[in-house]
Amino acid sequence: MANPPVANPKVASLRPPSVPIIVHDPYFSIWLPSEKLADADTQHWTGAAHTIRVRAEIDGKVFRIMGKGTTPAMGQESLRVTPTRTISMHQAEGVGIELQWITPTLPNNLTKMSEPVTYLAWKASAIDGKSHKVALEVESSAQICAADGSDLVLTQSAKVGNHHVLSVGTKAQRVLQRKGDSTTIDWGRFYVAIPTDAMDPVRSAPSGESRESQAKESQLLLKSRAFTCDQKGVESHFAFLYDDEYSIQYFGQNLRPYWRKGGRTAETLLKNLTKSLAADHIACSTFDDEFESDLYEAGGAKFSAIGALAFRQGIGGSKLAADPKGQPLFFPKENTSNGCIATSDVIYPMAPQALLFGSALTRALLTPIMAYAASGRWPFPFAPHDLGTYPQANGQVYGGGEKTEENQMPVEESANMLILVAALAEMEGNGSYAETYWKELKTWAEYLRSKGLDPENQLCTDDFLGHLAHNVNLSAKAILGLKSFAKLCRSTGRKSLADEYDQVSREFAKEWVTRSNDGGYSRLTFDREGTWSQKYNLVWDRILGFDLFPNIVREREMAHYRRKLNPFGLPLDSRGTGAKVDWTLWTASLTQNREDFDALVDGVFRYVNESPQRVAIGDWYNTATGAFNFMHSRPVLGGAYLQLLYNKQTWGKWSSRSKDKAGTYAEIPARPVLKTIVPAADTAGSVWQYRFTAPTENWTSDVSTRDWLVGQGGFGTRGTPGAKLGTVWNGSDIWLKREFELTETSENLKLWLHHDDDVEVYINGVLAIKRSGWTTDYEAMDISTEARKALRKGKNVLAIHCHQNAGGQYIDAGLVREEGPKRK
Repeated sequence: MANPPVANPKVASLRPPSVPIIVHDPYFSIWLPSEKLADADTQHWTGAAHTIRVRAEIDGKVFRIMGKGTTPAMGQESLRVTPTRTISMHQAEGVGIELQWITPTLPNNLTKMSEPVTYLAWKASAIDGKSHKVALEVESSAQICAADGSDLVLTQSAKVGNHHVLSVGTKAQRVLQRKGDSTTIDWGRFYVAIPTDAMDPVRSAPSGESRESQAKESQLLLKSRAFTCDQKGVESHFAFLYDDEYSIQYFGQNLRPYWRKGGRTAETLLKNLTKSLAADHIACSTFDDEFESDLYEAGGAKFSAIGALAFRQGIGGSKLAADPKGQPLFFPKENTSNGCIATSDVIYPMAPQALLFGSALTRALLTPIMAYAASGRWPFPFAPHDLGTYPQANGQVYGGGEKTEENQMPVEESANMLILVAALAEMEGNGSYAETYWKELKTWAEYLRSKGLDPENQLCTDDFLGHLAHNVNLSAKAILGLKSFAKLCRSTGRKSLADEYDQVSREFAKEWVTRSNDGGYSRLTFDREGTWSQKYNLVWDRILGFDLFPNIVREREMAHYRRKLNPFGLPLDSRGTGAKVDWTLWTASLTQNREDFDALVDGVFRYVNESPQRVAIGDWYNTATGAFNFMHSRPVLGGAYLQLLYNKQTWGKWSSRSKDKAGTYAEIPARPVLKTIVPAADTAGSVWQYRFTAPTENWTSDVSTRDWLVGQGGFGTRGTPGAKLGTVWNGSDIWLKREFELTETSENLKLWLHHDDDVEVYINGVLAIKRSGWTTDYEAMDISTEARKALRKGKNVLAIHCHQNAGGQYIDAGLVREEGPKRK
C-alpha cells in the first residue's frame, strides 16, 4: 500500500451523513451512520443490521476501530471519502493504523465495475519510535446474506488460492423471489477472506468446517496474526465479496451479474485477490485524484466533495447484469420511493454518470426501457415508466401498469428517453442506437408534438408533489425532447423530418417564453401568476447545442432563484421548502456563471454536511431545516456530474476511455401463454377455509374444517389495486387453505398469486414461496423445487399465510401452466 493520502485541497472537508463502507448494488450496500467509525455499527442502506466490526490488538490490548462494543475505542484522527475509497487514520498505544476501504467500481471497465469485491487494506506503524505487536480482527454478521434474522444459514470455511475464506448463505436460497423497496437479499453467498500467511490460525475456523445456524446468531470472524511493527510499518488486508449468482429477472429470464461472463465465479475472484488488490489500489488512487481534480475545475472544492461522496451511491443504487447474449444491462432501483426497477424518471437524473463514462454504460442504462417499449408488450404511444419491482423486471407496475393510462407520466418519460438517446448520439457522433428503436422514438415525438407544449393534468418525475396541469418545466422538457428527435433525424439522414421537428421545437420554445413569463421569470404553471419553479430541464439546451431558449431566460431565472435561497438551498418550486439535490445541481449549471453555480451549490453542501439524518445522501430534503424528507440512498445522485458534460473536452476524455463496446442485445421473449389449472378469483369463483388467528402447526397440510371459516376468494379490502374481492379481511393476519386436484404435474406449473403484503405459500405442507412487500395484480411466480416435488396427481392442499403491514391489503392464489416461451 502506498503512503497514506493527505487531504486534497481541491476537495472541501465534508462530514458524510453516512460513510460508504461497501457499496456495490442495492443489496450489497453497507454504510456507517457516523463520521466516527467506532461510534456506530454499519448497516444496510435500509437500516437492516449488516454489521461489520473492526478491532485492533496492540501489545495484547484490544481497541475498537469500527463498530460498537465494550472495549475502548481507538482514537480516530481523520476520515476522507473519495469516489472509490473510504480512508481513516487511528492512533492508540504509540501505534497509528490506517484503514482503506477500496471499492474498485472503475467505470471505464464494466467487468471491473461490476465485480462485487471490496478490500479493507490496513497499515500499522509505530509513531513513538518503539516496536509493537499489532493484529487486526474483522467480525461480520451473517445477516448480510439473510433477509430475516431467523433464516437458517450455512457457514463454510475453505482455503482458496492464497487466502483463507469464510462464506455464508441461506439454506433456502430463494433466488430472485423477494422484491420490493426496503428489502435485503436472501440468496447467494457472502465471503470474507484473509491472506493465509497473515491469519491467526488459532482464531480461524479450520478449512472445510461447515455449520448451520440462525443468521442473527452467526458471525464470520477473521483475525490476523500479530505482526511486529516499527516506524516502517506493516500492512495486510481483508476482502469482502458477495456472489448473488443471479441478479435480475428480466421478462422471465434470470440474468447473471455482468462480472460472471465467461463462466467466472466467486472462486475466480478469490484466487486473484492479492494480485487484484495491488492493481486496483493504484487504479483507484489514480482515478480518484484525476476525477476530483476535474470536479474541482468544473465547480470548486464544495462541488468536488459532493461529487466524491455521490460516486458510489450513483453506481451502488443499480445492478449491472448480462443479457442472454452477454451484453451489459444496467438496472437502477428506486430506493426509498417505491422499489421500482429501471424507472425512466430515475434513469434521466442519474444518466450524467453513465454518459460521462462512455457509450457502453449509457446503452446499458437505456436499453431495458427501449427494448421493453419495442417488444410488443408495451401498449401505449408514450414511453414506459418502469419495468417492474426490483429485482423483477417483468413489466411496468407503476400507475395503470400495462392496462390503463391512470397515473402514467406520458410527457415526462417520452421526453426523458428522447433527450437521453440524443445525448448518447452526441457522445458517439452518430445515431446508430436510435435506428434500432426508430419506430418508438418517432411515436414518442409525435405524442410530444400533440401533448407536450401545454401538458394535461399529468404526473411528472416530481410525482411526490402530485399531479400538475400546464406544468412549465415539463413543457420545457417536451420541447427539448422534440428538438432531440430533430437531432436524431439529422444524425440518421432524415433531413426533411429533421427540418420539420426543428421548426416545431423552435415555434414551441418561442411560445413557451411568452406564455410562461411572470414579470421576469417563468411560472410553475402557465395559468398561475406569482408562482415559480426550478427549470432544471433547460440544461440540455446548451449541453446539446440546441440554442432554443435565449440566454436572457436562463439569466432571469437564476436571478430569481438567488432571491429565493433558504439556509440549505433552493426549493424546487413555490409550493414549499422541499428541494432535490440532483435538480438543484442541474439548475446551478444553467448560466455557466461560477458565482451562480456556487450560490446554489453552497446550500446543497451545507445540507449534506449538516443533515441530522445519518443515511446515504437524501435527494429530497427541506431547505429550511436541512432534514431529508423521505427519499435517500438513490442512484439519482449520478446526476451530480451533469456540470462536467458542458465541457466537451472533459466529457470526451472520460467517455473515450471506456474499454467496453456494446454489441447486439438479445430480444425480449414473447409474453408467455398461461393456462389456468387451479382458478383464482380473477378468472372464476374459489372457496377457501380461512381464519384470523394462528392455527395449529400442521395446518399447511391438514384440510380439516374445524375452527375454520369458509369464504369466497379473494380476501382483503376494497380499493386495493388489482383486487377481486370476495371476502373482507381488514386485520393484521390471515391464514387460508383449499384443496385442489391435479390430473398431471408439470415443470411449467406456476403460482398465480396476488399478495399485499408479506406472504408464505405452502403446497402439501412444503414452502412453495415466501415474499415480502406487495403486488398490484396477479403474477405467475416460480414454485420452490421442494414444493414442486410435493405436488401429486389427485388431491393437494394449497395453504397461505399473509401479513398486513400498511395501506391496501389482499391475498388470493391459484395455479397456472406456462405454455408459451420457456423461462430460462
